[in-house]
Amino acid sequence: MFQNPDSKSPQFMEIFVNDHVSYANGMYMSHESEHFWQHHSFVNRILLLLLKAKMMEILKNLQSAFMGNP
Repeated sequence: MFQNPDSKSPQFMEIFVNDHVSYANGMYMSHESEHFWQHHSFVNRILLLLLKAKMMEILKNLQSAFMGNP
């Protein structure tokens, strides 16, 4: 029987965030992301880096909540 992965698990969140952070950093150079970067300005790259920092902060908070760490 197929079971959905637990979308609330820290591991799932980490994979999800890292996947999207890699894309935001331009490391995931598929045709789509090359096209994406050609049409986005330096300002948008800075905004994406700020978003990355915020996402990592949220991830740390989620992990603390799940693991019970202070």
